[in-house]
Amino acid sequence: MKTLKGYVKNRARPEGCIAECYLAEERMIFCSAYIKKASNIGVHLNRNDDLDNGLVEGRPISQGKEKILEDDMMQIAHRYVLFNTAEVEPYLQMHIEELKQTDSRFLSNETLLQKQHMETFVEWLSKHVPFNSSGRIQWLAYGPRKHVTSYTGYIINGHRFHTIDVGRSTQDSGVSIEADTVCQSNANDYSHTVKRLSYYGVIRDIILLDYSSKYLFLASQAKQVFYSRDNDESNWYVLLKAPPRGIYNMNVVEADAYTSSTPLDETIASHDLHGEEQINDDKPPKKKGRGPSKLKMVSGQDKCKELERNELGQPIGDNSVKYASFLGCMIKEFVPYTLDGWNEIGEEVKDRMWSCLQLNYKVEDWEKKVIFQKLVKLWRDRKSKLQILVREANTGRAASRDLNLLKPEFMEQNQWDLFVKKTLSTTFQWIPGV
Repeated sequence: MKTLKGYVKNRARPEGCIAECYLAEERMIFCSAYIKKASNIGVHLNRNDDLDNGLVEGRPISQGKEKILEDDMMQIAHRYVLFNTAEVEPYLQMHIEELKQTDSRFLSNETLLQKQHMETFVEWLSKHVPFNSSGRIQWLAYGPRKHVTSYTGYIINGHRFHTIDVGRSTQDSGVSIEADTVCQSNANDYSHTVKRLSYYGVIRDIILLDYSSKYLFLASQAKQVFYSRDNDESNWYVLLKAPPRGIYNMNVVEADAYTSSTPLDETIASHDLHGEEQINDDKPPKKKGRGPSKLKMVSGQDKCKELERNELGQPIGDNSVKYASFLGCMIKEFVPYTLDGWNEIGEEVKDRMWSCLQLNYKVEDWEKKVIFQKLVKLWRDRKSKLQILVREANTGRAASRDLNLLKPEFMEQNQWDLFVKKTLSTTFQWIPGV
């Protein structure tokens, strides 16, 4: 009755108001079923819901920021993905058996075996994946791109995760995960065994890796936990595991619901949990520029884009500009400027470039030769322009002689140093005015 009374806008005609409003709501409910991404009226939605067509994939809740991951962190992240992917499990066992056959010490020393297995598996996999294997396992063996997307919030498993932030009134940064670890059974037993243990920590960054422009999520293994302490001066924290929002345990609640954890490091606790961020107001705000073109501009799409062509076979239409930009991004991603010539590129790299292009655009095999001729010209032209800028800066013809100001954002410092060294060597003789 409360709903029907709310429909009444004209007290002189209550029946007509109820009828009109009721029919209008029925029409909206009927039409919403045919509108894409429309929510059903009157149905409660869980804002931590991460289901998409019955698949738990998760979704970010913040604006992603592009950054280049450091080599050591990239290696750790890539190894974690390989060790937790079902398609790689047969190769894990093959590598362990091969290590046992190469060295007899691995048969009796489990710790040494697992250490060698973790250190050498990534390189071993890239050499032992067959060429006729699935495209997914080939891209996993090749490794992710160094350009990653960083988020401050993510929803997975019905939990809402945030990176640790002292300015937030809520705490959604605690996380726990189970992992296989080499450990001792007890203090008196010196033999090592592999057991599954739980690890606890806080989220400092949420990284989205990109394998062949297809994202791979392993955040579903994370479980949310909360840390509590008696006062701000205490270094001992109490661990509390929380169920996903919308799921309730109707069983009898046990009295011992909290588990004490080990003390955190005093310096980390004081800085991360009640420190203050230092803000420098003296520097003027930096104007945001356009930024470099990145390969992710068409990544994550479900379907390949079609290209319209003219009578000469040249791409035209709306997708032609993005297609040309995509070719330039592939050059920056796969072919370094430190190579002396295009012939130094292996066939394996060329096959990956072609597969990456086919994942995003509908191109035929007969176009491969023409497309690679265009890629060769792009690579040579860009490398030549960069070499001219380096030589002009070195000879004082440019406005600044700081060579690091010319370094492109997509190049690492060690690659840039090698490129400058080769460009300024006696092998390259620059004739002024040419």
